[in-house]
Amino acid sequence: MIKGRPVSLVFGGIALSAALWSLPASADVPLQGLRHKLGDTDDHWRLDDQDPLVLSVFQGQSEIPYARYKLTGCRFCSGEDDNCEKDGIAEINFISQPYEPILAVTCHVGAHSQRLQILTPSQNQNSAAYRATGDYYIMYEQAPDHLMISYDMRKGDGTYTQTIDIWP
Repeated sequence: MIKGRPVSLVFGGIALSAALWSLPASADVPLQGLRHKLGDTDDHWRLDDQDPLVLSVFQGQSEIPYARYKLTGCRFCSGEDDNCEKDGIAEINFISQPYEPILAVTCHVGAHSQRLQILTPSQNQNSAAYRATGDYYIMYEQAPDHLMISYDMRKGDGTYTQTIDIWP
């Protein structure tokens, strides 16, 4: 594994990757326009209903964001259909970086695809530190010091393969 770069491993099945994961990750579909506290910091984030959606991160009570992310093409859904239960925004905490705010944004793009963006406001104020899109799904599990990200990709012959990335 190269620090800061995802390592991709392609497997034919899901059983092997499921055995590697340690903690299930969960996210909630965010309420737009409301501030959400970011961990043990004084920071807050807010999702604004614009075209495209914009996620802004604020320090303390400031009304001026220090980080802004355009979530182009993102739409959040809920329920069990189309892997919607994985859509939302979740805070990620690693043991090695307990005070580093990290957000995982999972949303649908296009007709069926699902995208994951990892946002690190203190390091990258305008672009995602990681982004991947699965043709039909994307999921992640949190380990103590990294995320294991799994998503499907359609091959040229019409079959699908599972890709696993490790971040960071």
